[in-house]
Amino acid sequence: MPRKAKGLTAQGVRNAAPGRYGDGNGLFLLVRPTGKYWVFRYRVDGRMREKGLGPAGEAIGHISLADARKSASPLWK
Repeated sequence: MPRKAKGLTAQGVRNAAPGRYGDGNGLFLLVRPTGKYWVFRYRVDGRMREKGLGPAGEAIGHISLADARKSASPLWK
């Protein structure tokens, strides 16, 4: 059985070091030296797929944690 992700906070997103952080239900924060990105991971026919949701952050044009959760929730159902 997979482990349940602890979940992210807005402060955690701001201060995240490079790596991949799970929020739950397939939503991940991917932090690279070039920036932070939201990724939704799911399975189709037994194969793992990833869908990029956009850049993470609070700047204009970036997606907040709350918006990323909203974007991923219809995909999860």
